[in-house]
Amino acid sequence: MGKLRRYLLAGTGATAGWVAVEAAALWACAQVLGWPWTVALLVALSATGLVLLRRGGAAMWRAARAGTAAPADLVAVAAALLVAIPGLITAVVGLVMWLPPTRVLLGALARERGPAAVRRAFGPRRVRADGARPPGPAGEAIDGEIV
Repeated sequence: MGKLRRYLLAGTGATAGWVAVEAAALWACAQVLGWPWTVALLVALSATGLVLLRRGGAAMWRAARAGTAAPADLVAVAAALLVAIPGLITAVVGLVMWLPPTRVLLGALARERGPAAVRRAFGPRRVRADGARPPGPAGEAIDGEIV
């Protein structure tokens, strides 16, 4: 089985599992609060997430334009997005991520591990050039293949 197919199957399975857990949480909440209150809670959480997303997204955009964006800003936007997605579990995870201590902790983790993950995904590639001639003047291309 190819790598892409394996990832697609894993992603599909994870999504199906997430939907099942969210549905079970929704059902349990509806059994305790009743369906009207559960729907109102979902709408209120999603609206809160949109407000947080607008606030956090605007702050991150300003920081990125000024060149002072921090990983904690990205965590805040991710948290707001999780709250905005309709679902009780994702909203709780998003609200916990939005708390300042959690945001700082996850931001520090992203700052520490983020560059290594980017290097693994897009990092340096070895290039084998055809022939042993040195590069010519600037702008001249060298034939080669990425290995």
